Amino acid sequence: MAIIDVKNPYTCIQPDQFKFQKYVYPQVINAQIHPIVKFFMTLSPERIIKRYCHLHPYVDPTDLKNILSYQCKHFTLAGSDLMYVTNESGKRTMLVIENNSCPSGQKSMPKVFENSDFWWYGKFIEEVVLPRINKSYTKKDWVLAVIFDKNEIENAGHASALATLADEEVHLVYCSAKTHKDVMRIKDEWIEINIPWKWRQRVRWWIRYVTQQPRKYIPIRCNTLLINPIISCLAWGRNKLVATKAYEKYNARIQHLWLKIMYPETVCDVSLEKIPYRVDRWGGKAVVKNPYSNAWQWVYTITNEKELKAFMEENHTYSKFIVQSLLWNAHRSSFWRTWRWYHVGTLPDKKWNTYVVDVRMRIINGINGFAPLSLNARRAKAPLPEDIYNTESSRDILGTNLSYIEDGVSKTDSSRLILMDRIDFNQLWIWIDDLIEGYIQSVLSTIAIDKMSKSLLTKEWTFKSKTFSNLNNDPDLLKEIL
Repeated sequence: MAIIDVKNPYTCIQPDQFKFQKYVYPQVINAQIHPIVKFFMTLSPERIIKRYCHLHPYVDPTDLKNILSYQCKHFTLAGSDLMYVTNESGKRTMLVIENNSCPSGQKSMPKVFENSDFWWYGKFIEEVVLPRINKSYTKKDWVLAVIFDKNEIENAGHASALATLADEEVHLVYCSAKTHKDVMRIKDEWIEINIPWKWRQRVRWWIRYVTQQPRKYIPIRCNTLLINPIISCLAWGRNKLVATKAYEKYNARIQHLWLKIMYPETVCDVSLEKIPYRVDRWGGKAVVKNPYSNAWQWVYTITNEKELKAFMEENHTYSKFIVQSLLWNAHRSSFWRTWRWYHVGTLPDKKWNTYVVDVRMRIINGINGFAPLSLNARRAKAPLPEDIYNTESSRDILGTNLSYIEDGVSKTDSSRLILMDRIDFNQLWIWIDDLIEGYIQSVLSTIAIDKMSKSLLTKEWTFKSKTFSNLNNDPDLLKEIL
Protein backbone atom coordinates (compact mmCIF):
# COMPACT_ATOMS: atom_id res chain seq x y z
CA MET A 1 0.00 0.00 0.00
CA ALA A 2 1.37 3.40 -0.92
CA ILE A 3 2.20 5.89 1.77
CA ILE A 4 -0.64 8.34 2.23
CA ASP A 5 0.15 11.84 0.99
CA VAL A 6 0.03 14.14 4.00
CA LYS A 7 -1.29 16.89 1.73
CA ASN A 8 -4.35 14.71 1.08
CA PRO A 9 -4.27 12.40 4.14
CA TYR A 10 -7.53 10.60 3.57
CA THR A 11 -8.55 7.16 2.26
CA CYS A 12 -11.99 5.59 2.24
CA ILE A 13 -11.80 1.82 2.80
CA GLN A 14 -14.67 -0.23 1.37
CA PRO A 15 -15.88 -3.63 2.66
CA ASP A 16 -14.60 -6.93 1.23
CA GLN A 17 -11.19 -5.58 0.19
CA PHE A 18 -9.03 -7.19 2.89
CA LYS A 19 -5.92 -8.93 1.54
CA PHE A 20 -3.54 -9.93 4.29
CA GLN A 21 -0.47 -9.65 2.02
CA LYS A 22 -0.94 -5.87 2.05
CA TYR A 23 -0.99 -5.58 5.83
CA VAL A 24 1.99 -7.64 7.02
CA TYR A 25 5.74 -7.52 6.49
CA PRO A 26 6.86 -9.48 3.39
CA GLN A 27 8.85 -11.95 5.50
CA VAL A 28 5.70 -12.81 7.48
CA ILE A 29 3.56 -13.94 4.54
CA ASN A 30 5.12 -17.41 4.25
CA ALA A 31 6.45 -17.70 7.81
CA GLN A 32 5.47 -20.82 9.77
CA ILE A 33 4.57 -20.06 13.38
CA HIS A 34 6.71 -21.82 15.99
CA PRO A 35 4.90 -24.74 17.73
CA ILE A 36 5.54 -23.29 21.21
CA VAL A 37 4.00 -19.94 20.23
CA LYS A 38 1.06 -21.65 18.51
CA PHE A 39 0.46 -23.75 21.61
CA PHE A 40 0.54 -20.66 23.84
CA MET A 41 -1.78 -18.63 21.61
CA THR A 42 -4.38 -21.44 21.62
CA LEU A 43 -4.29 -22.18 25.36
CA SER A 44 -7.61 -21.76 27.15
CA PRO A 45 -7.74 -19.44 30.19
CA GLU A 46 -8.38 -22.48 32.39
CA ARG A 47 -5.15 -24.19 31.28
CA ILE A 48 -3.15 -20.97 31.73
CA ILE A 49 -4.51 -20.63 35.27
CA LYS A 50 -3.80 -24.26 36.09
CA ARG A 51 -0.20 -24.05 34.87
CA TYR A 52 0.56 -20.70 36.48
CA CYS A 53 -0.82 -21.76 39.85
CA HIS A 54 1.15 -25.02 39.65
CA LEU A 55 4.37 -22.98 39.40
CA HIS A 56 3.13 -20.35 41.88
CA PRO A 57 1.42 -22.50 44.54
CA TYR A 58 0.48 -19.56 46.80
CA VAL A 59 -1.71 -18.03 44.07
CA ASP A 60 -5.38 -19.01 44.33
CA PRO A 61 -6.88 -20.12 40.97
CA THR A 62 -10.11 -18.25 41.70
CA ASP A 63 -8.22 -14.98 42.23
CA LEU A 64 -6.30 -15.42 38.99
CA LYS A 65 -9.52 -16.29 37.12
CA ASN A 66 -11.10 -13.05 38.36
CA ILE A 67 -8.07 -11.10 37.15
CA LEU A 68 -8.09 -12.66 33.67
CA SER A 69 -11.84 -12.02 33.32
CA TYR A 70 -11.54 -8.38 34.48
CA GLN A 71 -13.43 -5.96 32.22
CA CYS A 72 -11.42 -2.85 31.32
CA LYS A 73 -13.35 0.37 30.93
CA HIS A 74 -10.68 2.37 29.11
CA PHE A 75 -7.59 0.30 28.31
CA THR A 76 -8.80 -2.46 25.98
CA LEU A 77 -5.82 -2.83 23.61
CA ALA A 78 -2.39 -2.95 25.24
CA GLY A 79 1.13 -3.84 24.21
CA SER A 80 3.63 -4.58 26.93
CA ASP A 81 7.37 -4.61 26.30
CA LEU A 82 8.95 -7.37 28.35
CA MET A 83 12.58 -8.09 29.15
CA TYR A 84 13.56 -11.68 29.88
CA VAL A 85 15.99 -11.44 32.81
CA THR A 86 17.73 -13.54 35.44
CA ASN A 87 19.80 -12.97 38.58
CA GLU A 88 22.88 -14.51 40.14
CA SER A 89 20.76 -17.25 41.73
CA GLY A 90 19.37 -18.33 38.37
CA LYS A 91 15.83 -17.08 39.00
CA ARG A 92 14.31 -15.99 35.70
CA THR A 93 11.34 -13.72 35.12
CA MET A 94 9.74 -11.30 32.69
CA LEU A 95 10.08 -7.61 33.59
CA VAL A 96 7.57 -5.07 32.30
CA ILE A 97 9.55 -2.22 30.75
CA GLU A 98 6.47 -0.34 29.61
CA ASN A 99 2.92 -0.83 28.41
CA ASN A 100 1.72 0.98 25.29
CA SER A 101 -1.70 2.48 24.61
CA CYS A 102 -1.01 2.55 20.83
CA PRO A 103 0.78 -0.78 20.34
CA SER A 104 1.76 -2.27 17.01
CA GLY A 105 2.68 -5.86 16.24
CA GLN A 106 -0.01 -7.57 14.18
CA LYS A 107 1.86 -7.01 10.93
CA SER A 108 4.76 -9.14 12.21
CA MET A 109 2.81 -12.08 13.64
CA PRO A 110 2.60 -15.31 11.56
CA LYS A 111 -0.72 -17.08 11.19
CA VAL A 112 -1.74 -19.70 13.72
CA PHE A 113 -4.34 -21.23 11.39
CA GLU A 114 -3.90 -21.26 7.62
CA ASN A 115 -7.61 -20.71 6.97
CA SER A 116 -7.69 -17.47 8.97
CA ASP A 117 -9.19 -14.84 6.63
CA PHE A 118 -8.16 -11.76 8.56
CA TRP A 119 -4.81 -12.76 10.07
CA TRP A 120 -4.76 -11.26 13.60
CA TYR A 121 -6.75 -8.17 12.69
CA GLY A 122 -10.03 -10.07 12.78
CA LYS A 123 -9.68 -11.21 16.39
CA PHE A 124 -9.20 -7.64 17.58
CA ILE A 125 -12.14 -6.34 15.55
CA GLU A 126 -14.51 -9.18 16.49
CA GLU A 127 -13.78 -9.37 20.21
CA VAL A 128 -13.10 -5.72 21.07
CA VAL A 129 -14.41 -3.38 18.39
CA LEU A 130 -17.70 -4.82 17.11
CA PRO A 131 -19.30 -5.38 20.55
CA ARG A 132 -18.67 -1.72 21.34
CA ILE A 133 -19.88 -0.48 17.96
CA ASN A 134 -23.11 -2.42 18.35
CA LYS A 135 -23.75 -0.65 21.63
CA SER A 136 -22.95 2.80 20.24
CA TYR A 137 -24.81 5.18 17.97
CA THR A 138 -25.94 3.63 14.69
CA LYS A 139 -26.96 6.61 12.59
CA LYS A 140 -25.73 5.96 9.07
CA ASP A 141 -24.29 9.42 8.59
CA TRP A 142 -22.04 8.96 11.64
CA VAL A 143 -18.94 7.27 10.38
CA LEU A 144 -16.30 4.81 11.52
CA ALA A 145 -12.65 5.87 11.31
CA VAL A 146 -9.06 4.86 11.96
CA ILE A 147 -6.70 7.73 12.73
CA PHE A 148 -2.92 7.39 12.80
CA ASP A 149 0.36 9.31 12.67
CA LYS A 150 2.67 6.33 11.90
CA ASN A 151 2.54 2.61 11.08
CA GLU A 152 0.33 2.92 8.01
CA ILE A 153 0.45 -0.80 7.11
CA GLU A 154 -1.12 -1.95 10.36
CA ASN A 155 -3.68 0.83 10.59
CA ALA A 156 -4.79 0.21 7.02
CA GLY A 157 -5.20 -3.44 8.03
CA HIS A 158 -7.39 -2.44 10.96
CA ALA A 159 -9.49 -0.24 8.69
CA SER A 160 -9.92 -2.90 6.01
CA ALA A 161 -10.82 -5.66 8.48
CA LEU A 162 -13.26 -3.34 10.25
CA ALA A 163 -14.91 -2.30 6.98
CA THR A 164 -15.49 -5.94 5.99
CA LEU A 165 -16.65 -7.23 9.36
CA ALA A 166 -18.88 -4.21 10.06
CA ASP A 167 -20.04 -4.14 6.41
CA GLU A 168 -19.53 -0.40 6.32
CA GLU A 169 -16.98 1.99 4.83
CA VAL A 170 -14.21 3.10 7.16
CA HIS A 171 -12.26 6.35 6.89
CA LEU A 172 -8.49 6.01 7.25
CA VAL A 173 -7.03 9.38 8.23
CA TYR A 174 -3.42 10.49 8.68
CA CYS A 175 -3.35 12.97 11.55
CA SER A 176 -0.24 14.34 13.25
CA ALA A 177 0.45 17.08 15.78
CA LYS A 178 1.23 19.39 12.84
CA THR A 179 -1.70 18.53 10.56
CA HIS A 180 -4.57 17.79 12.95
CA LYS A 181 -6.32 21.13 12.33
CA ASP A 182 -6.69 20.25 8.67
CA VAL A 183 -8.22 16.81 9.14
CA MET A 184 -10.22 16.86 12.37
CA ARG A 185 -12.06 19.13 14.76
CA ILE A 186 -14.10 18.90 17.97
CA LYS A 187 -17.71 20.06 17.86
CA ASP A 188 -20.22 19.58 20.69
CA GLU A 189 -17.84 17.01 22.24
CA TRP A 190 -17.90 14.95 19.03
CA ILE A 191 -14.95 14.36 16.74
CA GLU A 192 -15.47 15.28 13.11
CA ILE A 193 -13.13 14.49 10.25
CA ASN A 194 -12.54 16.57 7.14
CA ILE A 195 -13.02 14.38 4.09
CA PRO A 196 -12.57 15.75 0.56
CA TRP A 197 -16.04 17.09 -0.02
CA LYS A 198 -17.18 18.34 3.39
CA TRP A 199 -16.84 18.12 7.15
CA ARG A 200 -18.46 14.78 7.85
CA GLN A 201 -20.67 15.13 10.90
CA ARG A 202 -19.59 13.00 13.82
CA VAL A 203 -17.31 10.03 14.01
CA ARG A 204 -19.21 7.64 16.24
CA TRP A 205 -16.27 5.28 16.80
CA TRP A 206 -12.60 5.11 15.85
CA ILE A 207 -9.34 3.29 16.39
CA ARG A 208 -6.64 5.71 17.51
CA TYR A 209 -2.99 5.20 16.69
CA VAL A 210 -1.74 8.69 17.40
CA THR A 211 1.54 8.53 19.31
CA GLN A 212 2.98 12.06 19.24
CA GLN A 213 1.43 14.18 22.01
CA PRO A 214 -2.24 13.33 21.29
CA ARG A 215 -3.22 15.04 24.55
CA LYS A 216 -2.76 18.39 22.77
CA TYR A 217 -5.62 18.00 20.31
CA ILE A 218 -7.77 14.99 21.28
CA PRO A 219 -10.00 15.71 24.28
CA ILE A 220 -10.31 13.51 27.35
CA ARG A 221 -14.05 13.95 27.47
CA CYS A 222 -15.54 12.95 24.12
CA ASN A 223 -18.77 11.39 22.84
CA THR A 224 -16.91 9.63 20.03
CA LEU A 225 -15.86 6.21 21.28
CA LEU A 226 -12.11 5.65 21.04
CA ILE A 227 -9.82 2.66 21.39
CA ASN A 228 -7.90 3.71 23.35
CA PRO A 229 -9.16 6.98 24.86
CA ILE A 230 -6.70 9.71 25.80
CA ILE A 231 -7.07 9.04 29.52
CA SER A 232 -5.23 5.73 29.00
CA CYS A 233 -2.27 7.71 27.65
CA LEU A 234 -2.20 10.01 30.66
CA ALA A 235 -2.43 7.02 33.01
CA TRP A 236 0.53 5.45 31.31
CA GLY A 237 0.34 4.54 27.67
CA ARG A 238 2.20 7.81 27.12
CA ASN A 239 3.12 8.70 30.69
CA LYS A 240 5.73 6.47 32.31
CA LEU A 241 5.76 8.51 35.51
CA VAL A 242 2.07 7.98 36.33
CA ALA A 243 2.38 4.37 35.16
CA THR A 244 4.97 3.62 37.81
CA LYS A 245 2.62 4.97 40.45
CA ALA A 246 -0.21 2.91 38.96
CA TYR A 247 1.97 -0.20 39.35
CA GLU A 248 2.86 0.65 42.92
CA LYS A 249 -0.77 1.23 43.81
CA TYR A 250 -2.03 -1.95 42.17
CA ASN A 251 0.79 -4.04 43.63
CA ALA A 252 -0.31 -2.90 47.07
CA ARG A 253 -3.86 -4.07 46.28
CA ILE A 254 -2.86 -7.54 45.10
CA GLN A 255 -0.03 -8.20 47.52
CA HIS A 256 -2.20 -10.54 49.57
CA LEU A 257 -2.91 -12.55 46.39
CA TRP A 258 0.81 -13.36 46.00
CA LEU A 259 0.84 -11.52 42.67
CA LYS A 260 3.07 -8.63 41.65
CA ILE A 261 3.92 -6.53 38.61
CA MET A 262 7.63 -6.94 38.03
CA TYR A 263 9.36 -3.84 36.65
CA PRO A 264 12.76 -2.15 37.01
CA GLU A 265 13.42 -0.28 40.22
CA THR A 266 12.20 3.23 39.53
CA VAL A 267 12.47 6.67 41.11
CA CYS A 268 9.84 9.20 39.98
CA ASP A 269 9.62 13.00 39.91
CA VAL A 270 13.36 13.54 39.63
CA SER A 271 14.39 17.07 38.69
CA LEU A 272 17.27 17.59 36.28
CA GLU A 273 19.77 18.76 38.90
CA LYS A 274 19.20 15.65 41.04
CA ILE A 275 19.78 13.10 38.28
CA PRO A 276 23.58 12.81 38.80
CA TYR A 277 22.93 11.90 42.44
CA ARG A 278 20.40 9.21 41.46
CA VAL A 279 22.72 7.78 38.82
CA ASP A 280 25.55 7.66 41.33
CA ARG A 281 23.35 5.73 43.79
CA TRP A 282 23.21 2.89 41.25
CA GLY A 283 26.95 2.79 40.69
CA GLY A 284 26.98 5.27 37.80
CA LYS A 285 24.63 3.16 35.67
CA ALA A 286 20.96 4.00 35.11
CA VAL A 287 18.26 4.67 32.53
CA VAL A 288 16.83 8.18 32.49
CA LYS A 289 13.51 8.74 30.71
CA ASN A 290 11.39 11.64 29.72
CA PRO A 291 8.10 10.26 31.11
CA TYR A 292 6.01 11.30 28.10
CA SER A 293 8.11 9.88 25.28
CA ASN A 294 7.61 6.80 23.12
CA ALA A 295 9.46 4.71 20.52
CA TRP A 296 12.78 5.06 22.40
CA GLN A 297 12.76 8.85 22.02
CA TRP A 298 14.16 10.79 24.97
CA VAL A 299 15.36 7.62 26.67
CA TYR A 300 18.95 7.82 27.87
CA THR A 301 21.15 4.93 28.97
CA ILE A 302 23.80 6.28 31.33
CA THR A 303 26.84 4.02 31.77
CA ASN A 304 29.69 6.52 32.13
CA GLU A 305 30.51 10.17 32.84
CA LYS A 306 30.51 11.05 29.14
CA GLU A 307 26.91 9.91 28.63
CA LEU A 308 25.79 11.62 31.84
CA LYS A 309 27.42 14.89 30.78
CA ALA A 310 25.79 14.71 27.32
CA PHE A 311 22.39 14.20 28.94
CA MET A 312 22.81 17.08 31.38
CA GLU A 313 23.83 19.48 28.59
CA GLU A 314 20.85 18.64 26.38
CA ASN A 315 17.93 21.07 26.14
CA HIS A 316 14.98 19.30 27.82
CA THR A 317 11.32 20.20 27.27
CA TYR A 318 9.88 18.95 30.58
CA SER A 319 10.99 19.44 34.16
CA LYS A 320 10.43 15.97 35.64
CA PHE A 321 12.13 12.66 34.81
CA ILE A 322 12.10 9.07 35.96
CA VAL A 323 15.30 7.16 36.71
CA GLN A 324 15.41 3.36 36.47
CA SER A 325 18.00 0.76 37.29
CA LEU A 326 19.95 -0.39 34.24
CA LEU A 327 19.97 -3.98 32.96
CA TRP A 328 23.28 -5.20 31.53
CA ASN A 329 25.07 -8.42 32.49
CA ALA A 330 25.76 -10.14 35.81
CA HIS A 331 28.62 -7.79 36.74
CA ARG A 332 27.54 -4.48 35.22
CA SER A 333 23.81 -4.12 35.92
CA SER A 334 22.55 -1.66 38.50
CA PHE A 335 22.31 -3.16 41.98
CA TRP A 336 18.68 -3.59 43.11
CA ARG A 337 18.56 -3.60 46.87
CA THR A 338 19.63 -7.24 47.36
CA TRP A 339 20.32 -8.56 43.83
CA ARG A 340 21.07 -7.70 40.22
CA TRP A 341 18.73 -8.49 37.36
CA TYR A 342 20.47 -8.87 34.03
CA HIS A 343 19.60 -9.81 30.45
CA VAL A 344 19.28 -13.43 29.42
CA GLY A 345 19.75 -12.19 25.86
CA THR A 346 19.71 -14.15 22.63
CA LEU A 347 21.37 -17.45 21.90
CA PRO A 348 25.00 -16.69 20.86
CA ASP A 349 25.30 -16.46 17.09
CA LYS A 350 28.10 -17.91 14.94
CA LYS A 351 30.36 -15.04 15.99
CA TRP A 352 29.58 -15.75 19.69
CA ASN A 353 27.59 -12.53 20.02
CA THR A 354 24.67 -12.22 22.43
CA TYR A 355 22.17 -9.41 21.94
CA VAL A 356 19.74 -7.65 24.26
CA VAL A 357 16.22 -8.51 23.21
CA ASP A 358 12.70 -7.63 24.31
CA VAL A 359 9.33 -9.25 23.65
CA ARG A 360 6.27 -7.21 22.63
CA MET A 361 3.11 -8.95 23.82
CA ARG A 362 -0.12 -7.40 22.62
CA ILE A 363 -3.25 -8.31 24.54
CA ILE A 364 -6.91 -7.39 24.20
CA ASN A 365 -9.71 -7.05 26.70
CA GLY A 366 -12.95 -8.22 25.13
CA ILE A 367 -16.33 -9.45 26.29
CA ASN A 368 -14.75 -12.54 27.88
CA GLY A 369 -11.84 -10.75 29.55
CA PHE A 370 -8.21 -10.84 28.44
CA ALA A 371 -6.65 -12.76 25.56
CA PRO A 372 -3.25 -12.63 23.83
CA LEU A 373 -3.32 -11.04 20.37
CA SER A 374 0.19 -11.12 18.95
CA LEU A 375 3.86 -11.55 19.78
CA ASN A 376 7.13 -10.37 18.32
CA ALA A 377 10.62 -9.67 19.58
CA ARG A 378 13.24 -7.03 18.82
CA ARG A 379 16.97 -7.12 19.28
CA ALA A 380 19.46 -4.32 19.83
CA LYS A 381 21.76 -3.01 17.10
CA ALA A 382 25.04 -4.01 18.75
CA PRO A 383 25.90 -7.13 20.80
CA LEU A 384 26.52 -7.17 24.52
CA PRO A 385 30.22 -6.61 25.30
CA GLU A 386 31.85 -8.06 28.38
CA ASP A 387 33.33 -4.70 29.40
CA ILE A 388 30.87 -1.85 29.73
CA TYR A 389 33.63 0.75 29.96
CA ASN A 390 34.95 0.18 26.43
CA THR A 391 31.67 0.94 24.69
CA GLU A 392 31.16 4.03 22.56
CA SER A 393 27.35 4.09 22.75
CA SER A 394 25.38 2.04 25.25
CA ARG A 395 22.20 3.09 23.45
CA ASP A 396 22.96 0.81 20.49
CA ILE A 397 23.68 -2.08 22.89
CA LEU A 398 20.66 -1.69 25.16
CA GLY A 399 18.01 -0.13 22.91
CA THR A 400 15.64 -2.53 21.15
CA ASN A 401 12.96 -0.28 19.67
CA LEU A 402 12.72 -0.53 15.89
CA SER A 403 11.39 3.00 15.32
CA TYR A 404 13.64 5.88 14.38
CA ILE A 405 13.24 9.38 12.97
CA GLU A 406 14.81 10.32 9.64
CA ASP A 407 14.21 13.75 8.07
CA GLY A 408 11.30 14.25 10.42
CA VAL A 409 9.58 11.03 9.31
CA SER A 410 9.09 8.00 11.57
CA LYS A 411 10.57 4.81 10.06
CA THR A 412 11.09 1.20 11.14
CA ASP A 413 14.25 -0.90 11.12
CA SER A 414 12.65 -4.27 10.41
CA SER A 415 16.06 -5.98 10.06
CA ARG A 416 16.17 -6.34 13.85
CA LEU A 417 12.68 -7.82 14.08
CA ILE A 418 12.52 -11.37 15.46
CA LEU A 419 9.45 -13.26 14.25
CA MET A 420 7.63 -15.93 16.21
CA ASP A 421 8.35 -18.46 13.48
CA ARG A 422 10.23 -21.76 13.36
CA ILE A 423 13.54 -20.03 12.63
CA ASP A 424 13.72 -16.80 14.65
CA PHE A 425 11.97 -17.89 17.84
CA ASN A 426 14.76 -20.28 18.80
CA GLN A 427 17.09 -17.31 19.35
CA LEU A 428 15.13 -16.22 22.43
CA TRP A 429 15.74 -19.07 24.92
CA ILE A 430 12.05 -18.80 25.88
CA TRP A 431 9.71 -21.65 26.85
CA ILE A 432 5.92 -21.88 27.25
CA ASP A 433 6.11 -21.02 30.97
CA ASP A 434 7.98 -17.81 30.14
CA LEU A 435 5.25 -16.79 27.71
CA ILE A 436 2.60 -17.48 30.35
CA GLU A 437 4.59 -15.43 32.88
CA GLY A 438 4.86 -12.57 30.38
CA TYR A 439 1.13 -12.77 29.66
CA ILE A 440 0.21 -12.53 33.35
CA GLN A 441 2.59 -9.59 33.76
CA SER A 442 0.99 -7.89 30.74
CA VAL A 443 -2.50 -8.41 32.17
CA LEU A 444 -1.57 -7.11 35.62
CA SER A 445 0.08 -3.98 34.22
CA THR A 446 -2.90 -3.33 31.93
CA ILE A 447 -5.36 -3.59 34.83
CA ALA A 448 -3.19 -1.23 36.87
CA ILE A 449 -3.34 1.40 34.13
CA ASP A 450 -7.08 0.93 33.60
CA LYS A 451 -7.74 1.39 37.31
CA MET A 452 -5.56 4.50 37.34
CA SER A 453 -7.54 5.81 34.33
CA LYS A 454 -10.79 5.32 36.25
CA SER A 455 -9.41 7.18 39.26
CA LEU A 456 -8.64 10.23 37.10
CA LEU A 457 -12.22 10.64 35.85
CA THR A 458 -15.54 11.40 37.51
CA LYS A 459 -18.66 9.43 36.58
CA GLU A 460 -19.46 12.24 34.10
CA TRP A 461 -16.02 11.79 32.44
CA THR A 462 -14.72 15.05 33.87
CA PHE A 463 -10.96 15.04 34.22
CA LYS A 464 -9.75 15.27 37.83
CA SER A 465 -6.97 17.73 37.13
CA LYS A 466 -6.14 18.24 40.80
CA THR A 467 -5.77 14.49 41.39
CA PHE A 468 -3.62 14.24 38.29
CA SER A 469 -1.40 17.15 39.32
CA ASN A 470 -0.83 15.48 42.70
CA LEU A 471 0.43 12.42 40.82
CA ASN A 472 2.26 14.30 38.08
CA ASN A 473 3.04 17.85 39.15
CA ASP A 474 4.62 19.00 35.92
CA PRO A 475 3.27 22.43 34.85
CA ASP A 476 4.56 22.02 31.29
CA LEU A 477 2.54 18.84 30.82
CA LEU A 478 -0.61 20.20 32.46
CA LYS A 479 -0.65 23.11 29.98
CA GLU A 480 -0.75 20.66 27.07
CA ILE A 481 -3.78 18.63 28.13
CA LEU A 482 -6.86 19.52 26.08
